[in-house]
Amino acid sequence: MIFDGSAEAIGKRLRVLRDTAGLTLQEFCKTSGVSYPSLSYWENALIISPLKPKSMEKVIHGFKKIGIDVSEEWLRYGKGTLPTLNGEPLKLEEERNLNPDNIKTFPAVDNTQLARIFAEETKLFASLKQAVILKVDHSRMMPFFEKGDHVGGIWQPASTLIDTTVSIFQLKGNLHVAYIKKSAKENLFKISYLVDENKKNEQSQLITLESIAPVIRIWR
Repeated sequence: MIFDGSAEAIGKRLRVLRDTAGLTLQEFCKTSGVSYPSLSYWENALIISPLKPKSMEKVIHGFKKIGIDVSEEWLRYGKGTLPTLNGEPLKLEEERNLNPDNIKTFPAVDNTQLARIFAEETKLFASLKQAVILKVDHSRMMPFFEKGDHVGGIWQPASTLIDTTVSIFQLKGNLHVAYIKKSAKENLFKISYLVDENKKNEQSQLITLESIAPVIRIWR
């Protein structure tokens, strides 16, 4: 078992449990109410900090809706009671990958170390061609990311956009980040900000965009 509370270890446990349940990313998103980008980022450890309590609660509730009981302790640290289905312990797929001998574990780090890691990572990322890093200045897309997070992307023509994606874009000389989707109207894109987790309220607008930078890295 992965006795590790790092973002990478949590993501691996989450992915293995979802695979065992036979659910695709899209299917589990519908069940749990978690957005596709969030789940993908968590499973692939593209966010360096572990899941927030509210996000963990949504994931656990999502599994419960399909009959799987899993504890926060197991998802966070690989400890405690194994996940069960109808009261019986699940035989997890890819069990060989859950062996601690096959897992790269990460020691706990303090704030000074995190600051140094952040500085090194952002410097390296910024050296990439067409890279952009933006500090998020709003909380309208929680729990995907929060005010104060830093997001990074690579500029590309907006015309290459296929699916809805969280991207950095420029508007009136300033950088912003939001969900971007192609509009039915040529050369127009729908920019959406989620103002609550249940998507009951959504602020959106149509704008013309030449370039976007889909978010591929988050520093929290």
